[in-house]
Amino acid sequence: MIAGGSCVVGESAAGSHRVEPATGARPATDGWDRPRRPVPRALALLASVVIATQASAQAAGDGVRQSERSTTSHAPATVRREGWEVFLTPYLWASGLEGVVGSRGRSTEVDLGFSDIVKDLDGALMLPIELRKGRWGLLSELILIRLSNQSGTPGALFGGVELGSDETLVQLLPFYRITPQEPVAFDVLAGGRLWHISAELVFTPGVLPGVVVDATERWIDPVIGVRALADIGKRWRVHGYGDIGGFGIGSDLTWQLLGTIGYEIGTGTVLRFGYRQLDVDFEDEENGFIFDTGTGGWILGVTIRL
Repeated sequence: MIAGGSCVVGESAAGSHRVEPATGARPATDGWDRPRRPVPRALALLASVVIATQASAQAAGDGVRQSERSTTSHAPATVRREGWEVFLTPYLWASGLEGVVGSRGRSTEVDLGFSDIVKDLDGALMLPIELRKGRWGLLSELILIRLSNQSGTPGALFGGVELGSDETLVQLLPFYRITPQEPVAFDVLAGGRLWHISAELVFTPGVLPGVVVDATERWIDPVIGVRALADIGKRWRVHGYGDIGGFGIGSDLTWQLLGTIGYEIGTGTVLRFGYRQLDVDFEDEENGFIFDTGTGGWILGVTIRL
């Protein structure tokens, strides 16, 4: 869901912010209440499965065959090539969106399922690439998503509200493999996540006249994380990933969890299925910009070694 230019870690560069009367739009609520978003049960269940299968694979020791494949989020547990390896993992993310978006004292709560997003999805691109040589590597990903006509909750003062957004996320995470032994490998990661968000809120007349609020913000979150990968035999792979960042330098907090189960369908090719949750809580007190959202859903992709 989510190209920004160069900026310094911790910098928040505000773009255009405007407020103008609205000529009309569809309904939607007042969003200054910002409840905590619980981790989805599906994600917790999948994480338990990943942990259990990885523990089982580690106990199997040398008796389990190790594959040499990887992905942006799913690298192999052992490296056998001397040069750089490149792995591409195109995927589909059936995600929903919930949280609070606002600017200039106006905000809306959003709670959108995958079907709501797809209905008014103007475009999306998700491009993860992993580079690796020996124990060192780089996880990178570009996410672009453009949405329009998404309904929110305007509160008692407006008749409705619609949200449009243009989101760009660029993630660069160098990593080091600390336990390369078969059949389980563990990586530690540290890097950054660039966010570039343009949002427009169209409030329709109610008690107050209609108004249009739009804003653009850009920031970088420092991020640290861990990744575990296991070959559990008979062409099956499991993968678990988690990171946390922001720390008040960019956003107040950002975190991500990902778990997948994979099956090797050919040499250098692994089909993967899992769940991903990505949250961010950003607020600029100077202009009132708020982007406190969680994006989560099932993913289906394929890892290809180039």
